[in-house]
Amino acid sequence: MVNVKTLLAMGRLFTPRFYLSGGFYTVLIKPGLRLISLNTVYYYTNDKLTVNLTDPADQFSWLDGLLTNASSNNEKVHVPSKLP
Repeated sequence: MVNVKTLLAMGRLFTPRFYLSGGFYTVLIKPGLRLISLNTVYYYTNDKLTVNLTDPADQFSWLDGLLTNASSNNEKVHVPSKLP
């Protein structure tokens, strides 16, 4: 179960800075468990703005660094997605 402190921390994510940074984020839910949320709208096939970009907003570079760090810290990672 997620505690109040974690919920408050997650609430701070959804600020204008969050949206300006690409709309993707990570939260350490508890020691050993990390949530990584990707902005999958970038990969929607009808998105004409990002269709020719291989890494919109440098999201994959960011993800690669996070997964490397999570592995080094023995964290399990959950990556939910909305769009296939």
